Amino acid sequence: VCLDQGQGSLVNCISWQWGQDVGQFEARCTLQALEEPRSRFLVTLQDHRLLPASKLNLSPATIVNQLALTIPFELFDPDGSLLDLVYADPMLRISRQAPGSRRAVGAAHVWSRLNQNDSLLQ
Repeated sequence: VCLDQGQGSLVNCISWQWGQDVGQFEARCTLQALEEPRSRFLVTLQDHRLLPASKLNLSPATIVNQLALTIPFELFDPDGSLLDLVYADPMLRISRQAPGSRRAVGAAHVWSRLNQNDSLLQ
């Protein structure tokens, strides 16, 4: 989660492994601060990315379908979610799905900041 003057970005990064296939899935989003309450943000999905660590044995569609079934759907497709930021420091954010979200109202999520050169696959 990166925020600057009421706007920002959110990237849900999910590391995955099925058999010999290993990689990372990303749901890349924008955040827009709402007027009230000031700690609430509207999430808009920009795109999904499948980043395999090497050539895949399974089809990309199979992997994406399995991910959609195994991770919380509000992380897979956060479009239209309302997030309340309940804690923030330079490296950590804790948010919850706010009333009015399309799904998983009340679910809490913990986000940590990755440096530009960090990878979840290391």
